[in-house]
Amino acid sequence: MTLVVASVLLVLGCTPIAASSDADDAAAPAPRASLIVPITDRCDLVVAFGEESECCWSHVCDAEKPVAIGCDLSAMRQVSDVSISPDRNWAAVVSVGEGHPMLEVIELERLLVKREFVAMTTINPFPGTIHVQGWSDSALLVTSDVPLPEMPIADASIYDRIGNGHETYAVDLSSWKIEAVPLTTAAPR
Repeated sequence: MTLVVASVLLVLGCTPIAASSDADDAAAPAPRASLIVPITDRCDLVVAFGEESECCWSHVCDAEKPVAIGCDLSAMRQVSDVSISPDRNWAAVVSVGEGHPMLEVIELERLLVKREFVAMTTINPFPGTIHVQGWSDSALLVTSDVPLPEMPIADASIYDRIGNGHETYAVDLSSWKIEAVPLTTAAPR
């Protein structure tokens, strides 16, 4: 699988990040990064970062020709995290623009088969942050320094609550409702 993924990255104009010696670092240009997210034991979702900050997505499986999905699909241009649900129905995508993250949840099969990136829900925690923590049986677990169940907040009170620590929230995958998760039940898988 590593050889196939490396080949795709080279075709996309990107270099997979690999360990190198100090001598190599002095002579070689800095590699562009990529996210390699396992889908199955033989297939990966690859998000490769290009020279102009674009993110190009592909589906790479052993012994099959890689399938280009598209570029700049997410809400923000730079993808910082992709997490696949254990049942492989969903992908949580965190993208960042000017230091501001947004979360989108997409149908994985629709992305892989139809090459369509359609957000089923989008969470914009501006001016705060959001991070994927994992998945439970029926929810995506995230942390944020913004009270997500209260979003959108129209008054200035949200600024008073930013930075008071990250709380864990569950995004229900059937209703897209967001609820706070008690600390004792927030163990992701």
